[in-house]
Amino acid sequence: MIFEAHPIENLVVNKSSYRFSTKEMDLLNKGLKYAISPKRTDKEDIVADVKTAIRGTDNGVKENIRKEVYKMLRESKNTNSNVDNEIKSEHATVKSLNEKPVHYIKADKGNTIVIMNKDDYDEKILDRLNNGNFKKIRSNRLKKSAMKVKKALKECKFLDFNIKNLTMSNPSVPTKNYLRKVSSSGR
Repeated sequence: MIFEAHPIENLVVNKSSYRFSTKEMDLLNKGLKYAISPKRTDKEDIVADVKTAIRGTDNGVKENIRKEVYKMLRESKNTNSNVDNEIKSEHATVKSLNEKPVHYIKADKGNTIVIMNKDDYDEKILDRLNNGNFKKIRSNRLKKSAMKVKKALKECKFLDFNIKNLTMSNPSVPTKNYLRKVSSSGR
């Protein structure tokens, strides 16, 4: 049984004052996790990655894999110009999206993308920070607190396992993000 991929329409809600082209909306409808193809692939990196991947295999298998990779790399010189043009077009579209003074934000529920003016987004964040349960601190006390926790765990006599499992190796200060609520109608 073969399934066809159908793009999901209307995953993007534009709350900004900017208009977007069809190409831009099509790309955004692919989702925030969509990765565009690189403009070019470094063949030396591919060879190095393959060598690393086949390091522990039998010599016969290694040789077959090397031949296949060489064949694919040789044939890749004759790539389809339509594919190249499509990749260039995607990169141009990403560039035009990045040039707009907007934020592309994941909605609080679902996979919807909300587009907001940067000024509106910044205003919402400042409003939440000023009116929320937050206070400004002068310095980052995280490192000092982490050291205290580690010391207390080391001094604790009844723990019979490694304290590294109870602490974070590289703690960081939390960040504040604003997830836009979208009504059930999607607008």
